[in-house]
Amino acid sequence: MNIIMYSGGKDSTATVILCHQHNIAVDLILMSEVMYDQNTSGENPEHIKFIKEVCFPKFKEWGYNVKIVRADKTFVDYFYRVKIRGKHIGSIYGFPSSGMCYANGCLKVDPINDFLKGKNYIQYQGIAIDEPKRLIKMHARKNTISILERYKYTEIMAKRLCLKYGLLSPIYKTSNRGGCWFCPNKSKNELRELRNNHRTLWNNLLELEKAPNKTYDTFAYGKRYSDMEELFLDEDRQLKLF
Repeated sequence: MNIIMYSGGKDSTATVILCHQHNIAVDLILMSEVMYDQNTSGENPEHIKFIKEVCFPKFKEWGYNVKIVRADKTFVDYFYRVKIRGKHIGSIYGFPSSGMCYANGCLKVDPINDFLKGKNYIQYQGIAIDEPKRLIKMHARKNTISILERYKYTEIMAKRLCLKYGLLSPIYKTSNRGGCWFCPNKSKNELRELRNNHRTLWNNLLELEKAPNKTYDTFAYGKRYSDMEELFLDEDRQLKLF
């Protein structure tokens, strides 16, 4: 079973395109969608909309099967989970510590591993030739192949290929990477974009910050969403002055 591990980013999308161009056998395009809560995707809204309304229909037109897997629990479930061991016993997990998000493991990787359990498969991952550290790790795994490496594609070449086919995610208009909209590693500009264009989602994070008895009171490296809100308000006021 040949599976493309799909995120909707330029590299995994270019992998699908190259397989289509070169008639490489693909049995399934598999995506793990992180959920913020039971009704709200954790993926960037424009990104997940583009995947479901543009990319997946095109892949199905090319004859590929696509599948989305999700964890039983959500980011909010983990946020309010109570610690039963360690020095913070009795507190809720709250925001991930030190910018490392449990969404990647528990909510993204685990559903994929559960789906693949007991199956014989080769996985195609979108790793370009100018990502040597990722390629070294990939080569250590027996059943993982990079189609981008096979055809000597760099990241910029992958991006251009997606543009050519009209399959480049809109996330690249404001960011160089994908990820959840609540990712603790978002840059200031990415946080501002979320606040300006998706105020309901931003307000969700401000509300989570108010939860009592959190293990960590900040979402990453000493930063609080309320502090960022004040910063953005001050910047908006200064802009109005000029």
